[in-house]
Amino acid sequence: MNHTKQTENQTQKITETEQKTPTKECKKCNVVKDIHSFSKHSGTKDKLDSRCKDCVKLCKIKIKENDQIKEYPIQILDYKNKDWQAGKYTGSILHRTDQKSGSERYEVRIPLGEGKIKSKSFSFNNYETPEKARKEAEQWLMNFSNENNLTKNRIKIIDEKTIQVKLTKDMIMTTDIQFSDLCQKYTLCSSKSGQENSSYYAVILINNVSHLFHKYITKNPMSDHINRNPLDNRLCNLQKTTPKLNNNNRSPSKKIEPCSFYEMGVRFLQKEEAFQARIKQNGREYTRSFSVKKYGYEGAKKLAIESRHEFNKQFQCNNSKVAADKNDNKNDNLDTLTNNVEKLSIKN
Repeated sequence: MNHTKQTENQTQKITETEQKTPTKECKKCNVVKDIHSFSKHSGTKDKLDSRCKDCVKLCKIKIKENDQIKEYPIQILDYKNKDWQAGKYTGSILHRTDQKSGSERYEVRIPLGEGKIKSKSFSFNNYETPEKARKEAEQWLMNFSNENNLTKNRIKIIDEKTIQVKLTKDMIMTTDIQFSDLCQKYTLCSSKSGQENSSYYAVILINNVSHLFHKYITKNPMSDHINRNPLDNRLCNLQKTTPKLNNNNRSPSKKIEPCSFYEMGVRFLQKEEAFQARIKQNGREYTRSFSVKKYGYEGAKKLAIESRHEFNKQFQCNNSKVAADKNDNKNDNLDTLTNNVEKLSIKN
């Protein structure tokens, strides 16, 4: 009897939990579903998409089947203007008809986040033609979007060959002016891997498929950023490379880069009381060691750093060079070191 009552109580608790699970009606299929069937959306009041995941998936499939690629209009850039210009304006313009009076209007709707929307109507009766009402609506949308920093992917002319483009996460990409139309046609954003110290890269979205911007414009299987700034996507800064050469041009770890005496590929051996330069290439580790007792602390350290630089030249590796900071483009330059070489040892 007790076991039966426990089972009934557990069943009742499960039923009560299921009844308490929030639901929402999909605006596309008009079916009431569990909230877990909706993706998150920062622009709505309940922070959920108005369409269920199934409907969104079907829409994407239809777009691919019909080859419908979303493209934004290309605006004419003012090459004398050195301020931010153009971009993708936030908001939409809808054609509305009043059911009672039959009067027509254009309604501008701009999402402000957290379910808030800014709207303004432009009645056909207040303009000579519907086309003029449309132009007025477009101009108001552009002004409001710019004034409230809602416009995405704004462009700045740097010189006759270079532009900068605003991305998400307050990132700014540099690229060649020949790609200005491409930057206007499709959405650009910044993205990085899940690792804490990974760098942001520019991504271009075409037909709901994301592509690394530098890979898309070069068509190379792998491209290396020569100055190690992953947001500098000028063609002169991109070179075709291999995984090995790309690894040889990586930046020092962000965890230890700020250290003033740190040099990649140089370490201090406590037991031997010596500084050691080392590099690993093609499965082999090459090392040179310099005793503190023989050369002194600073002398041994300088010789180890110089030896690491010689390894770099020998194996075409640039890892020990300090990369330019991507935000303020400052370089930390190492002092010129003397030429002293110790015997080369190889570890298999």
